[in-house]
Amino acid sequence: MTAKTLKSFIFVALVSLLAQPSRAVEESIGTLKLSDLFLEPGFKYVEFRGGEFQLGNSYVAVAWERDDRLSAVFKIGSKRLIGVPSRYAPEASEDEIGIIEGYAQLDSAYGRIRLGLIPIHFGLEGGDVESDLDFRRSLMYQTRFLNLRDIGLSYRIAVNGFFSEWAVHNGEGGAERDYETWFTGNWGWENGRTFRVGISGTAGRTNPKSTDPGGADSGKTTGFRSDEQARLRVANVFLRWAPHPVRIGLEATAGDTFQGDDVMKFRAAHLDFDWRWSEWLSLLVRYDVLNPRNDVDNAEITEYTAGIAIRSRYENSVLYVFGTKRVQKNVSPDIHTGMIVWDITPIVSSERSRAL
Repeated sequence: MTAKTLKSFIFVALVSLLAQPSRAVEESIGTLKLSDLFLEPGFKYVEFRGGEFQLGNSYVAVAWERDDRLSAVFKIGSKRLIGVPSRYAPEASEDEIGIIEGYAQLDSAYGRIRLGLIPIHFGLEGGDVESDLDFRRSLMYQTRFLNLRDIGLSYRIAVNGFFSEWAVHNGEGGAERDYETWFTGNWGWENGRTFRVGISGTAGRTNPKSTDPGGADSGKTTGFRSDEQARLRVANVFLRWAPHPVRIGLEATAGDTFQGDDVMKFRAAHLDFDWRWSEWLSLLVRYDVLNPRNDVDNAEITEYTAGIAIRSRYENSVLYVFGTKRVQKNVSPDIHTGMIVWDITPIVSSERSRAL
């Protein structure tokens, strides 16, 4: 984290706050307001490599609402939060601040439509869920196999606990370069507080117009060949169950990449356990496994994470302390990481303040 990064966040937040009083009175054109502010400062230490301070998943969002039907959202944060897949480009620098969401939204009795740079909801961790995550995103997202956000169109409808959401999007996490359209769907049922179950899927194509010039770096991890066309299909099943005082999350993903006569198989799964020891203290444990390719024997990666969370009354301030051990077959030494992360926001999330 640099001073330039921190100044960017502070500048956007101040401009948003100063703009609110002058715009809120202009009822004829709607209301402009600071809709979300999430800060996640922290310190990360990796054995034999050293430590660094980070801003993590921090962002600030401004919303314009004309009425209860038409609105728009504009969100600023680290470009890593777009989650551009590694087959398209190298990972963005954490200090690279930019627009991570910008879309128009229409709400009606028939569902919700979003158009623009939208969150892509997939499984338990996809999309705009940063402020609701207890753990950092799983290995599947750390390797940037799938988008978090992308330019496209999405539609969501929910009735009696059943929900269905789909998105048609570019795939690149930004401007279209290969003119190959991706489809992502997320379907399931939830009771609103203690149970959520569902399936997700995504499919699309790539060609060298987007993968080869992009300097893609996924070949070493997933075996993807950036100079060839490819077809990808990914399926996911997820479950979240929160019988007090326990909260359990389980997710499994299987992806196939077709290039020529070859099929590269990607497999990932994680199990999360959160035990509310008291109103303010939680014990956290995660088991996370990833096998990004099936053509080599030592590709499988496993992470073991244990930690505690100290929560405020409304959970708008949470201090995490984590220890992680990463093991890769036939590779030594293991990687040990320690992290201290402080999630803080002035906004009380309905997701954080409930059992689920």
